[in-house]
Amino acid sequence: MKTTFKIDHTPVGDGAPCYVIAEIGSNHNQDFALALKHIDAAAAAGVDAVKFQTFKASTHISRYAESPAYLDKKDLHELIHSLELDRSWHGALKKHSEERGVTFLSSPCDHEAVAELAALGMAANKVASFDMPDLDLVRVVAETGKPTILSTGLADWMEIQRAVDTCRAAGNEDIVLLQCTSIYPAPPHLSNLRAMATMRDAFNVITGYSDHTLGDNMACAAVAMGACMIEKHFTLDRNLPGPDHSFACQPEELREMVRKIREIEAGLGDGVKNGPRPEEQEMADKARRSIHAATDIKAGEVIRREMLVNKRPGHGIPPHLREHGVPGAREHEQASRSAVARGAEEERAALDGAARRVDVPARAATLPARAEGAPAGDLGRGHAALALAGDGSEGRDVRHRRALGPPDAVRVAARLGAVAAGARIRDRGGEGEHRIAVREADQ
Repeated sequence: MKTTFKIDHTPVGDGAPCYVIAEIGSNHNQDFALALKHIDAAAAAGVDAVKFQTFKASTHISRYAESPAYLDKKDLHELIHSLELDRSWHGALKKHSEERGVTFLSSPCDHEAVAELAALGMAANKVASFDMPDLDLVRVVAETGKPTILSTGLADWMEIQRAVDTCRAAGNEDIVLLQCTSIYPAPPHLSNLRAMATMRDAFNVITGYSDHTLGDNMACAAVAMGACMIEKHFTLDRNLPGPDHSFACQPEELREMVRKIREIEAGLGDGVKNGPRPEEQEMADKARRSIHAATDIKAGEVIRREMLVNKRPGHGIPPHLREHGVPGAREHEQASRSAVARGAEEERAALDGAARRVDVPARAATLPARAEGAPAGDLGRGHAALALAGDGSEGRDVRHRRALGPPDAVRVAARLGAVAAGARIRDRGGEGEHRIAVREADQ
């Protein structure tokens, strides 16, 4: 599966920003100046490409074709003829687009159009939903060697498979499948955005969304769901005459859609969940909870669960470590299961409430110093924030990073009870003592 390629010099696919196409289509109304104004407005909105449609009524549609209901029973052949793009404009439209910093594209609807646009060096080809069953056209498009965008409105699985196989048989692997609902405008509930992922998995290609709905909700949702490309119909004014103006977005709406897409992409992030980011660190320090003293703690007194409380700020020992360092912190049954798992006879004694000096493979834990304002030898109620510190470092340096190693922080007191002021659990590993420091905390 080829997950990334370039249209002009712009990456498209996995890891790249969503490629946004302003579909001008036939909204030029056969007016060259109007076509240029559409390019200017689309470029100002921040799109990657502008796209027109190149067709001839004589090769595109039968004179006996029936008109869809939304076209009010107009003569379809006559209507299509009135929307034809003057092919002599191609070069000038491409040049103007490049001068505005966007890529020029046009959907070639016949073999002659494919050849003409290829001769101009057009960067990619788009096959419309209505034209995708024409495998001869798909083959000629794919043989240009340029990325091939296939809109899949109305298509079933076999039609999509045949079109993809035709591209690959022509040696073209740069394929994008666009989910599309071929109704104008399309109701949101028929958008079927999940088809993007289904097609990606089934055909091993990148996918996107060609949006015919009003507004930008579906386009933005598609980006959040992984669309690599968005195509959106565009007009300078929905009140202009022509069949495709009424459901197209206008300049300010297109600009806002692009802004939202870029914001959504930024918000998706990298998926890594690894603690507070640098911008969050202040809130982690000041607004999270840690272990504080809930009562006066005398020097030499065994610290039990009821003597501690979890409150802000978060400078101290994380609350989840309380149950690992203080007797009576868990139900006896829970603690017993843990004791069996550890195979430590000393821990069982600790669960009976005994405070003792025991050699265990843990870092040292002591309670030096009293809280500010407490009686000599005591820890003032509510004023002591407990923090794990090691080798002279501040507790906050190891709080979330688990720098002591997975077992060490958990074994701070080895469930034997941290003994205040001078008592310590010896470290047989020779890696240095670690103490339970006392700090003043807010009430």
